[in-house]
Amino acid sequence: MSKRIVTVGDRVYLKFFELDFFHKRAKEADADLCPFKELDENKFKAAIADADALIVIDRPLTEEHMTAMQKCKIILALEVGYDFIDVKAATENG
Repeated sequence: MSKRIVTVGDRVYLKFFELDFFHKRAKEADADLCPFKELDENKFKAAIADADALIVIDRPLTEEHMTAMQKCKIILALEVGYDFIDVKAATENG
């Protein structure tokens, strides 16, 4: 599979224990689901660098993160609002 979907945020794992729903949806899209649970920023940037999609909750996404993501085409925010996402940087980085 060539696509990577990264999930991040503690509440993702609390709400969806095994991530079965996301694994099934990723498989339908011919993608690999890559759960990320680290708090280290450098490891986070490395994990999202080649992600095609990002599923996020409770994790701010800054301009630095948007610049790190070279292939990401969609960010799915599993919460109300999106004020934790730097939308301007996301738009500028495609």
